[in-house]
Amino acid sequence: MGTEYSAVCKQCGHRFAVREGGGFSFHLLHCEQCGREKPVSQEQMGSAFAADEDVQDRWIEQHVPPCECGGRFSMEALARCPKCRSDDWQVDPQGPAISYD
Repeated sequence: MGTEYSAVCKQCGHRFAVREGGGFSFHLLHCEQCGREKPVSQEQMGSAFAADEDVQDRWIEQHVPPCECGGRFSMEALARCPKCRSDDWQVDPQGPAISYD
């Protein structure tokens, strides 16, 4: 299950939405450099979708093209502020949180 919530960048104060975690039928990846997100569906991954993390990571490395910025998409990469690209942010306690699957 994934979650979308509001965040505040500790570096520049920008408020933005963060989505983390995949759903029932997809994984949500982030770029290690810029934080851009990329969903990858169960249909795209085939049997690797239900495999262990090492198999999933190898599949991602082999099949998911690099991000426009030149970075690599990963399930472990953090979301980043879209304004300054910092990964130093906090959940906005005043903002909404939505769970999705």
